[in-house]
Amino acid sequence: MISKSLTRLSEKDDYSARKHFTETDLNQEQDNTSLLNEGPVFKAICSIMLPMAIMMTTNVAFSYLDAWYISRLGSDALNAMDISFPLINLCSAVLYGGLGTGVSVAVARKYALKDHNLSETCLKTGLVLAIPLSLLFTFGIILGKSFLFTEARNEISRTMAYDYCFWYFLFITFMAVGAVTSSAMRGAGYAKRPAIYSLICMALNALFTPIFAFKSINLGFTQLNFGLDMGIKGAAISTVVVYTIFTLFLIRDLIAGNQGFKIITLKWQLDKQILKDIFKASSIAALLPLITNLVIIIILKVMSSKSDVLVDAFSLAKRFELYLIQLTVCLGAGTMVVMGASHATENYKRVREVLRTALKVLFLVGIPITLFMVFGNEIYYSSLTQDEAIIAEGKSYFLFASLNMLFTCAIILMNFSFQGISKPAKPIPFSLFSVIVIQGCAGIYLISQGYSSSIYYALISVGTTITFCLILNRFLKSIKETV
Repeated sequence: MISKSLTRLSEKDDYSARKHFTETDLNQEQDNTSLLNEGPVFKAICSIMLPMAIMMTTNVAFSYLDAWYISRLGSDALNAMDISFPLINLCSAVLYGGLGTGVSVAVARKYALKDHNLSETCLKTGLVLAIPLSLLFTFGIILGKSFLFTEARNEISRTMAYDYCFWYFLFITFMAVGAVTSSAMRGAGYAKRPAIYSLICMALNALFTPIFAFKSINLGFTQLNFGLDMGIKGAAISTVVVYTIFTLFLIRDLIAGNQGFKIITLKWQLDKQILKDIFKASSIAALLPLITNLVIIIILKVMSSKSDVLVDAFSLAKRFELYLIQLTVCLGAGTMVVMGASHATENYKRVREVLRTALKVLFLVGIPITLFMVFGNEIYYSSLTQDEAIIAEGKSYFLFASLNMLFTCAIILMNFSFQGISKPAKPIPFSLFSVIVIQGCAGIYLISQGYSSSIYYALISVGTTITFCLILNRFLKSIKETV
């Protein structure tokens, strides 16, 4: 009797929770639909972009803070961070950019149909996929110690790089849970709470990293001697702790059911169509950043045979580019959603307006940042290193490769636009040719043959600019083909 009562109570709670989601979100969904399909384009893009921008800004701050703190541990630690950076980006491309995007897209489609059961299945499928994918990186770092860090300047840097990656990737599975969960919530239209959690965790990271990494903390007016003195390993552990807190916040929301989802049971039933949809979207979203980071890793290994200065300057430049790329992803996500809604209603005039608006935003923000890095890159480099040779090489990079940074962001925006018109594979051949042939093969040849690095930097600028023009032209033709 008690068992039956508990069962009825559980079913009643489940029904109440589902009913609450439907009734609470109905007006919001109607308002969102009207905004996406008919409202001002810029406002519609911002409704998606701004909450994501908060999260991405905190991610940028995470990355820069780690770099800033680690650089205070010495040149060997800076070199260790530089060669660890592409490996972490590679993982992010698969788990955050790939799987996270796939889950977000799948949830958005099911949630728009008010099918919360299938929305929950999308989330659970993403969480199940996150486990083996993240473990690949964990075991890859452990088993690949002998060849993953060969570009380190010396054995000390190599050991530091391995220590940082070992502790970072040891807990990557739990961090991946947070990434998938926040992506699912964003797909359901609940992006604000994860953004707030990111701000909290950024503040915690700023506090924890010096405590874990240093023996003492100099505040200017006083010195605190209670640091754990764990060095670069401490910086990695601090990041893991902060991301764990972020994940726990999200798990609490899943249990409470106040962010579009309420995980009542851990039971999961395979839905082949959902699995296929997530896998397809994830694969396409991850492909370009995955290949790009693999090329960067190879280029760094080639550079290491020529000069440690090249390795550090190039890696720090790519780190800054990533900051701008992460913010572009926010603009791209907003563009994709608004464009997708307009394309679904065959409003092709609005599709073009969305693209024009997005490109205007990108260039209005991107051009001043590019010009600043051309003339003021020394400010960025000097905050991380006092090595004049690295600073000089960095100046050369941004003088000749600035267009590469700007138009890489433009290409990423175009890739999101193709996602919006349901033709995500169209720009891939152009993008892959630019990355593999121009940035990869040509770079390996020029660097290994001893050509000036400025020739390589200028080449990738030209290649990326031409690639953007080709992709833009292909997009406009694709729109005409659908009319």
